[in-house]
Amino acid sequence: LDLKAEMHALEERLGDASLSPAEHDAVLARYSEVQDRFRLSDGYQIELKVATVLRGLGFDPDAQQQLTDHLSGGWQMRLALAKLLLSQPDLLLLDEPTNHLDLEARNWLEEYLVAYPHSVIVVSHDRYFLDAVVTHIADLSLRTITEYHTNYTKYLEERDARLERLREAKRRQDEEIQRVEEFISRFRYQATKAAQVQSRIKMLEKVERIEVPPERKRIHFQFPAATKSGRMVLELQHARKAYGSKVVLDRVDLHVERGDRIALVGHNGAGKSTLMRLLSGEEQPDAGARIEGHQMVMQYFAQDEATRLDPALTVYETMSADSPHTMVPAIRNILGGFLFSGDDIYKKAGVLSGGERTRLAVARMLLRP
Repeated sequence: LDLKAEMHALEERLGDASLSPAEHDAVLARYSEVQDRFRLSDGYQIELKVATVLRGLGFDPDAQQQLTDHLSGGWQMRLALAKLLLSQPDLLLLDEPTNHLDLEARNWLEEYLVAYPHSVIVVSHDRYFLDAVVTHIADLSLRTITEYHTNYTKYLEERDARLERLREAKRRQDEEIQRVEEFISRFRYQATKAAQVQSRIKMLEKVERIEVPPERKRIHFQFPAATKSGRMVLELQHARKAYGSKVVLDRVDLHVERGDRIALVGHNGAGKSTLMRLLSGEEQPDAGARIEGHQMVMQYFAQDEATRLDPALTVYETMSADSPHTMVPAIRNILGGFLFSGDDIYKKAGVLSGGERTRLAVARMLLRP
């Protein structure tokens, strides 16, 4: 950008008729040098590259002109990702990059990273994203990194096969160790066998014990049974929602019946979260009606639910503060199902990782049918 500014300044000077021939030649030589450096630094491509990355991550032309302090948290994250991608480092470290992306932006990022000319290390829970992007998996367990030269799906197969071999080797080693220990305890006090006993003791001390990773814990839970609702669960009739002059939803009719499972899809800013807030009753429609069905009991897990937890409360206090009296005895069982065991329940919500906070926020939903 400095080179671009200098080029414009030099162009103006070259248009100055009062320059002497010597000065004109000097400015022209400098202009040629600056222009070459600008071209070699890909300066002519800057605006195209910026527009391509921003458009890929969902910023339309109007959003590209917005001041950054007007952006929501999710869009701030996208902007940080765009800056990172445009700087084209030799090593790109991405920790959960798809968390704030809609499907279109996620698909674009997949293609961008597949074509990225340098190294990328990515942490992600999105197995489809990993399958599309990565060529190596580094598995962290037992304080060790094991590398697999494959994508995520194949890694699962190879890891399971490796664990099976490891368990079999561990079983054989345990049998051998038990046999040696039985020999030692049987002949420990016989003078004629002393040398053999000592050699076996030394052999045992040298054995490198095979470690097998513990079985991976899985979250297990079920929603408590609710009283049966009417056939119609929720209805919107001609619902309208606007923020100032911006109309987000207009004349929306929506009929939800018992047992329906509905996914809302659409690009960022289409109004999905607004519609969810109308359905949950957190916001009321400006026009039209929201009608709840007979005996309908609702729980709403918001986009930012995990960040709404009180950081000063412990895991157990977070649950008990919201719990009906009848559910208090079940709190520890619910937390155990979400992998909060032992002293974990006394951790403050403020020190939990992002994944742990989300698990706690979901666990809290199980306190009411």
